[in-house]
Amino acid sequence: MGRSIRAATVHVLTALLVVACAAAPQAPRHGTAERPPPTAAPRETPSAEASAGPPVLPPLAIVADAEADVDDAPAPPRPRGFVPGAPGELVRWETNGDGRRYTNIPARFDAAAPAETIVYATPNGNTIEQTLGRQRGADESFRYDIQHVLAQVRLYRNEVPERTVALVVVEAPELSWPTWRQAHPDAPARAAAMMKTLGEVVPGAKLSLVSHSGGGALTFALLAHARALPDAVERIAFLDSHYAFEAGEEHGKKLAAWIRASRTHQLVALAYDDRKIRLHGKRVVKPGGGSFNATFRMIQALEAERMPVRESREGAFRRFVGEDGRVELRVHPNPKNVILHSALVSDDNGLLFALARGKGERLEARFRLGPPRLFTARVDAAPPAGGPSTSAASAP
Repeated sequence: MGRSIRAATVHVLTALLVVACAAAPQAPRHGTAERPPPTAAPRETPSAEASAGPPVLPPLAIVADAEADVDDAPAPPRPRGFVPGAPGELVRWETNGDGRRYTNIPARFDAAAPAETIVYATPNGNTIEQTLGRQRGADESFRYDIQHVLAQVRLYRNEVPERTVALVVVEAPELSWPTWRQAHPDAPARAAAMMKTLGEVVPGAKLSLVSHSGGGALTFALLAHARALPDAVERIAFLDSHYAFEAGEEHGKKLAAWIRASRTHQLVALAYDDRKIRLHGKRVVKPGGGSFNATFRMIQALEAERMPVRESREGAFRRFVGEDGRVELRVHPNPKNVILHSALVSDDNGLLFALARGKGERLEARFRLGPPRLFTARVDAAPPAGGPSTSAASAP
């Protein structure tokens, strides 16, 4: 009976309290005034200048992604100036007085993992877009199908998941690195400054300097800058691009000192017998010129530095090896006397071969020099995502 009375009393008091609150004005409690929900940061709109071509961008820095959803797993930080490219890739385009630059990095990577930045100097006459490569349309330049640097780097990344691999393709102002070097008396200092900047793309990364054709002029400019190459340079690969090698310029002395400076340093050079090739009926290479002759000048210069080189045969190539395999020079005898200048890079998987040297038997066996193309499945069917414009990507 007592419990029933107490329960009834509680219900009556509760009802009276509800009625009183409904009749009273609803003033906010002190310090808890209702605020409007925060608005999301506006999405950046490209400026007219940015949409007109590749912008000049500030140095790489890590910033938080403003569009990350707090309810999802936190998105990885996006490096400044990068935009999404193909799935799993971020890209950045830049331009300055030393030409254009394209950078491609994985969208997600472990900052503590070993890192490698591949710097690829474009060949004479090639744009960045053509050097990256893609499927070639019926009326498009053959140049889209002679390098396929991006597809080869994608395949290489897939085979070295323990590494963070960045790709930087650098294009000379007039599509010629030899012309750039002749136009700038301070080209060696410019090359050194460029390499310092590229070394900061992924902090702590080792640099692989790769060139094809006239792109070798950029590497030789760097060699001319100082008595010793930067410590960050771990690999130099001349893909039929070393015809400017001269012992009188101390190229052999500097390369030998660099090779001996670390057990991880690798020198790779690919060439073919180009002494008698013809284009439109005319001899292409002057007497003493070409990469065939340059290869043997390189061998003589290294041996003069007490770095003996042994010759053998592997597949279609003559093979010259020194310093426990850290010097790897290949020459195709070219018995049919055809132009193999670009085929060494694409048809023979030259970039993959160069990147694999010194990284273990499994990878070296995976990326042997020679056909067929291993990277075909990773070639873009359209201009690379994130490019400055479709029209620029389709220039002949």
